[in-house]
Amino acid sequence: MNGRWLNLFTAAVVALLVLLSFVLVAAVLFPALAECWVAPFMAGCLALWLGGIAVGTVATLRTAPAVAPMSRARRAAWRMPPLVMLPPAELSRAGRVSVLALWAYLAIAAAMVVVRVVQLAIGAG
Repeated sequence: MNGRWLNLFTAAVVALLVLLSFVLVAAVLFPALAECWVAPFMAGCLALWLGGIAVGTVATLRTAPAVAPMSRARRAAWRMPPLVMLPPAELSRAGRVSVLALWAYLAIAAAMVVVRVVQLAIGAG
């Protein structure tokens, strides 16, 4: 039901929030880091994200069958079926990579928090 632009916007918002939370965690856990690393880091992440979007778009255009757009009347009348009637979600390769990347980020952030707690506990922070 979502259009391509809404999906791109949503992906951009999620990517930005993850990026900003990573910067925040790194800044809190490692206060000695200079501020000058933030802009290049964010620019590099933006370049990687845009590259991923480009690769994903090309791959989708090559493999996705053409789907007729839904009429406005049908779209307005559409309702979500009950969850028990829905088949299990099948992630694409890009979806699996994205989920794995988010899990990796969570593991790194959790490890950084543990490091900071240990630093504070031994008085090194």
